[in-house]
Amino acid sequence: GNDRGEYYSTTATITFFSKDKALYKACGEEVDGKVCNKKVVENGDGTYRCEKCARDKSTFKWRIMLQINMADATDNTWASCFQETAEQILGVKSDDLGYWLETDEEKYNAVFQEATFKTYSFRMRVKEDNYNDESRLKHTVVQVDDIQWNDYCKKLISEI
Repeated sequence: GNDRGEYYSTTATITFFSKDKALYKACGEEVDGKVCNKKVVENGDGTYRCEKCARDKSTFKWRIMLQINMADATDNTWASCFQETAEQILGVKSDDLGYWLETDEEKYNAVFQEATFKTYSFRMRVKEDNYNDESRLKHTVVQVDDIQWNDYCKKLISEI
């Protein structure tokens, strides 16, 4: 396997979200035209520390980092899904989700419930990941699109 991983496409249904660590507080500072997405640490006085930028700040940006379980015709897989694709799947912005996480648990949970059992056309990246001397395959959602049902049905018919 190469460093960048292999890409594949699949049509799959989201069966489950792991929602307990779906959001984190990120730095959000722009450095050399790139936004810093490192997790910040709360200082306990209402300020936040970004170790990467080595500074304390009064604000943070919510980032979504979803673990989703998706099922296609052959298998089900756990995959990671980041900010843009996650917002697309959940149909909300990370700021709103973060706000509900802290103020309205029912609304927060409803977002995930709403998005469960929806089917999409996914572009995936799979990469070998070594963790505790164990090698495993890590799947990441690169792109998510609504299914073009006409094309999908034609494809199914051609596979019969």
